[in-house]
Amino acid sequence: MKILYFLMIVMLPFSAMIKIMMGWQGIYIEPSLILGFVLFVLMRVPLQKKEFFIFSLYITVTTIGFLNLSNYYSLSLYDIYNHSLRFLLLVFMMSVIVYFNKNHDYKLLTAKALLFSCWFQILFSVYTYLAWKGMIWFPNPSFFDHNSFDDRFSLPVFGMILPRFFGTTQEPAPFGLFGLCVLMFFLLNKKSLPYKQGVCLSLGIILVSLSDQIFLALIPIGIWSFIKTKNILAKIIIAPAAIILTFIYAYNNIVSKIGMISSGVASFGESAGERLFYLKYIIESMLSHIPILLLGYGGGLLGYQLNYEFGLPVTTSPMSIVADILASGGILFFILFSFYYISYLRIHFLFALSLIIANSLQHDWKSTSFFFALAVIRIYFLSKNHIVNPIYLYGSKGIELNNHSAINNKKNG
Repeated sequence: MKILYFLMIVMLPFSAMIKIMMGWQGIYIEPSLILGFVLFVLMRVPLQKKEFFIFSLYITVTTIGFLNLSNYYSLSLYDIYNHSLRFLLLVFMMSVIVYFNKNHDYKLLTAKALLFSCWFQILFSVYTYLAWKGMIWFPNPSFFDHNSFDDRFSLPVFGMILPRFFGTTQEPAPFGLFGLCVLMFFLLNKKSLPYKQGVCLSLGIILVSLSDQIFLALIPIGIWSFIKTKNILAKIIIAPAAIILTFIYAYNNIVSKIGMISSGVASFGESAGERLFYLKYIIESMLSHIPILLLGYGGGLLGYQLNYEFGLPVTTSPMSIVADILASGGILFFILFSFYYISYLRIHFLFALSLIIANSLQHDWKSTSFFFALAVIRIYFLSKNHIVNPIYLYGSKGIELNNHSAINNKKNG
């Protein structure tokens, strides 16, 4: 079981990009979700009620959205419910993470798996870069025809063109988000876990992603570190320097994008222009149709509406997790999800703010970054010492005992 759990955590950042790199065809579902479901069944893990409740609403609004689209499209069950299926698998995976990490051994295993994953992601990023350079064998060389490190995955910084690494995720932004989640995990578990290595590796991933929104999301984390750390050098030099430099870099890039929008230069082909177009469309549609305002279009179904009206691909998403949640389930789902999100982010409001910033401009890319965002919510459970009780796993039944019940059993004989 430990091997399966270890692999589940290691493969969190694995996305459909792997399928493209290898030249594979067919349906793809993230391996972490599959392994989470396997562990859920084998260990008879209790289902987390809040996650399942919000999933129930998600699939309900998706069904309603499909009924509206059935006038224009003949869709398969997978077309309709593929996002809902991933959501359900995520509920199983979250239940497994909560259940297993009540045991300190598994909590430590989570840390080791994240460290291994960080090393793998960094080395894999170097591998893809060398493959792009033609210095090493690559299974699908045509991948670099549309994924070049001097074009799509690059960024001019102080007159230099720097590569933006993406690991096994779809884009540098979710790659940076993965690093941010790992960073939060180790910052909140530094008393009992090898957090120094985790902090260094996660910061390295964030740095090489060169993602504006992730850099901005580091500012609240830097403030938190400045408040919490007892190291004078970190208080006076490191934390302020990191916050200031990150703000300057991100501010310059974001201001330039805002300038493009205001001047009308940002075309539909630019990320800033596309996000603005999708957000404007969602808001206008909701304000003019009460059912859409309340229930949205259904999970992952906005692309079909955009295809019907503008001929865009059915896989089109609003390029913003916040907008995607709003479009998926309307005001009702958005409000419920917001309360759900905040209720699990009692660790510190600066961490909550960091995650909101990091996800506000994330492209969902089949909801990979959406999974990261929900996964990190469970940091709360991984960081509270008072809920860490021993778990004794007998066979496949997974019987959970706390200290009190174990002592009573011993007394009774």
